Amino acid sequence: MQMTKWPYPEAEPDFDEVGEFDGWLAGSGSPGKSASAWRVVSKTDPSSFVEKVKLSRPKGTSPRAALGSLVGALEALKRGSSLDCYTRSEYAITAAESIDVWKQRGWQSTDEPLANRDILLRIEEVLRTRQITLRMHHVPKARAPHDEIIETLTRRARGKVRDDAE
Repeated sequence: MQMTKWPYPEAEPDFDEVGEFDGWLAGSGSPGKSASAWRVVSKTDPSSFVEKVKLSRPKGTSPRAALGSLVGALEALKRGSSLDCYTRSEYAITAAESIDVWKQRGWQSTDEPLANRDILLRIEEVLRTRQITLRMHHVPKARAPHDEIIETLTRRARGKVRDDAE
């Protein structure tokens, strides 16, 4: 079976040190485009953080944007780090927690192509090559303080999509 190559260049880690981090993910989609947003903060030095918002490729969706934000958060980390990741996206949580199952199934769904396979392959590759420990956490809407950060990221992602349309 031929594997799909991640179409984007390998990202260098944003952090210089191995460590434990908290991350927040958000995505926003509209017809034809989406944006991914993430923030990653060192647990030992909260002043050390990275926050980014990026447009996704055409025909993006909110679930795809959420997975894209997970890729961005993981790529921010050095090999051997750990990440507690907070998101509203149950899709991103289920997808991330099912990586080993999809890998065992040859990245195939039972009766249709696996949605977002390219991003799932990239998540698996970053987790494996950088030996990152990932723990996903669902954040229901209106649950402070995590939801405040996610809401801010979501507004930034929506703004990126809106600005691109103008």
